[in-house]
Amino acid sequence: IKTDNVLLKPHNIQVLTVLRMLGYDAAEDTSGLQVLQSHVMQVQTGEGKSMVLGACSVVLGVLGFSVRCVCYSEYLSSRDHELFKDLFKAFKVSNCVHYSTIQAYAEHTLKDKGDIRQLTKDLLNGNLKKAKGRERPSEVLLVDEVDVFFGTDFYGKSWVPGATFEAPEVREILEFLFHNCLKFEQMGGRGTFQWMQQESQPYQAL
Repeated sequence: IKTDNVLLKPHNIQVLTVLRMLGYDAAEDTSGLQVLQSHVMQVQTGEGKSMVLGACSVVLGVLGFSVRCVCYSEYLSSRDHELFKDLFKAFKVSNCVHYSTIQAYAEHTLKDKGDIRQLTKDLLNGNLKKAKGRERPSEVLLVDEVDVFFGTDFYGKSWVPGATFEAPEVREILEFLFHNCLKFEQMGGRGTFQWMQQESQPYQAL
């Protein structure tokens, strides 16, 4: 049987989950509009979590939201996006529905106002410029396999991006310490160390 001739019908649990996530019975605010609420939904293995997330992404995208669907696995995220990309294109929501890992989402969030590493370097070098604000559509975050994020690999962990501060004087200090087996505190009398103290004075809090 050709797949084009097969009628696919959603499971009851898929219909209920979509309705629940989209707030079909949500209370109205003072303006008479229903307000989306945060939900944690449990769908058993094999009951179609990917279908639920894909359907919700389409509806929210059509309503004008920016949708970010995240998962712990790059493979699962890419697989699900590939499964629904034609549907996203058909509803013209490809530009506002994004699938990624949670790490990529964190990077995207930080980079929304610029490259955090480059901005840090600009701050230390005195070249930081005021960022221009821009309007963004309201964003909805959909998390697949949410229980994984409460495991030891994610829950309570910090994501710490780093930036390398480069200056000839810093290199000279490090080379001097290495070749003379000195401690950092013993550098007080050198001119390069005094230069670094003076230059870094505005950033003592860092």
